Amino acid sequence: MPDPQSQQDDGSAWWYDHTKAMKEFDESKAGVKGLMDAGVNTILPFFFHPPETLLDLKSVSILALEIPTVDLSAVKGSRMALVEQIQQTASTLGFFQVVNHGIPEEVIRGTLTTVKAFHEQLL
Repeated sequence: MPDPQSQQDDGSAWWYDHTKAMKEFDESKAGVKGLMDAGVNTILPFFFHPPETLLDLKSVSILALEIPTVDLSAVKGSRMALVEQIQQTASTLGFFQVVNHGIPEEVIRGTLTTVKAFHEQLL
């Protein structure tokens, strides 16, 4: 019988039930914050994906990706056309860049600096 403490290549124990763990995590509705609040300080096995599950993913070159741009100055022309453009872009790609929004560049830079500092904090 294998040692229950032995680890597989993905870091999980031989007896680990990935599907059950994912279901329990999902049903807990606690999310990653709930794990942190509970004192979990390691990456749990169900966050790892075995290499064979990644084979079907298509490689996308960041350089080839064109981020759609939504120009808010267009609202002066046809508000409905702008709404349709945002709806189409959000429902297909899921994100877009907004230009001519009126937010000062220094506010944007400050926000990005703050977000970066937040995400670089040690846990």
